[in-house]
Amino acid sequence: MRLGKTIDKQLQTQHHGLSKRERFEKRVEKMESGCWHWTGSLNKTGYGQFNLNGDRPILTHRASWLIYKGEIPVNSESAYQTLYVLHSCDNPKCVNPEHLFLGSQQGNMDDKMAKGRHAYGNALGEKHGNAKLTPDLVREIRASAETESQLSKRLGIARSSIYAVRRGQTWKHVT
Repeated sequence: MRLGKTIDKQLQTQHHGLSKRERFEKRVEKMESGCWHWTGSLNKTGYGQFNLNGDRPILTHRASWLIYKGEIPVNSESAYQTLYVLHSCDNPKCVNPEHLFLGSQQGNMDDKMAKGRHAYGNALGEKHGNAKLTPDLVREIRASAETESQLSKRLGIARSSIYAVRRGQTWKHVT
């Protein structure tokens, strides 16, 4: 603009004089699903960020809890030094206080595992995020008379993986 050029994107709107709740709600879109999608800035993992107290941004689901439900109880074992604010809807953009509940870090991990949202953990075989083998390939490796070096070259799989499969250290569930 200084050089007579136009700006294609919309400039950030300042909301001076509004309450924290009003500023927060300006960036919320209420969906038919019941989720309230955060339309403001997101971090690299897809969670919203909001500058609640003027110092540094916090995650929007935590800000939502503070705005609509009050303080988050202390938990000295947590990275936040408080309980975690968890989503019942499993939607990182959701800030609906009715979709949020308090829990521990362990409770968060248990919830994630129970709902199958973790790429590793209790995922077996092909469902594991790092899996390179299939059950059929595992059976072929176990039945083969070839050496681990020969199988490694032919299949393009590390010798250590073949060794672990043959000794029953991995893929134990495949018979």
